[in-house]
Amino acid sequence: TRKIETLSQARRALLKEIKKGFPKYSELADPEPAELPSLREFLRTGEVMISIYSTNDATLIWAIPPRGMVHFEAIRLGEKELDQIVAELRQALHPDPKTFGDIPEFDVSLAYRLYRLLLKPVEKGWENASDLLIVAHGPLGQLPFSVLSTESVDLGPGKGELFSDYRNVPWLIRKVSITRLPSTGSFATL
Repeated sequence: TRKIETLSQARRALLKEIKKGFPKYSELADPEPAELPSLREFLRTGEVMISIYSTNDATLIWAIPPRGMVHFEAIRLGEKELDQIVAELRQALHPDPKTFGDIPEFDVSLAYRLYRLLLKPVEKGWENASDLLIVAHGPLGQLPFSVLSTESVDLGPGKGELFSDYRNVPWLIRKVSITRLPSTGSFATL
């Protein structure tokens, strides 16, 4: 434990020196959390920042437009359940198939459920947006939001070419462009 404390002190001292000697690099590498006015200052017309943060028993969602009211919702969806949903959706996005037939079906119903839970509650804050800037922590950092479905769809039995049933799914990406950001602070810094 003494060695860990010594290394931790050395790390803090190095970070302090980097911040002092290279402030721009320090801001980029370890940005401070951005405050709402500075976030809005950098948002362009048509852009809305969606910030999602999960805790053990809830998920907090903000829709921050450049002007007007910020929309906020807290939903009863903990990080553990969210992790499970993301893992299920990713099974079809990151398979290890030997043939095309080995690729599992993408669960469009679950993708819609996640959309309904995360984005629908704050829809008034982003419904006129052309670009969503999404900051999502935890399990959601592993999921491309473009694969969320904005409506309930029943694909039914597959007809025609392989995967052709997905052509008519109302994917979120068909409604808005999506930009992923590591943090609100990095957005303000960049």
